[in-house]
Amino acid sequence: MNEDIRWMDESACRSLSQEEKDRYIYPLEPHTKATREFVAELCGGCPVQEQCLQYAIRNRIGAEQQSRTIIFGGLDYRGRVAWMRKQATERRKGAKVAN
Repeated sequence: MNEDIRWMDESACRSLSQEEKDRYIYPLEPHTKATREFVAELCGGCPVQEQCLQYAIRNRIGAEQQSRTIIFGGLDYRGRVAWMRKQATERRKGAKVAN
């Protein structure tokens, strides 16, 4: 089954030049403070940030060592793992409160 990715046409990073994408979205090196700030601003205002983040999580983007710095939904792989852990903790806390 092919996943519908038409939402990508609405992404804020779509308008970046290839040079900017290589520098900020697909960097080979770990992100600098300036890169993180640029990505936070770009992705923070993106209308499809949530779809982008969920796409990366569903497809395990970054699970391979060579792609861990790729940005999806404003986060690199480590950021997505931390986000997932936080979500799981919040769900567990919510389940305890409900009981």
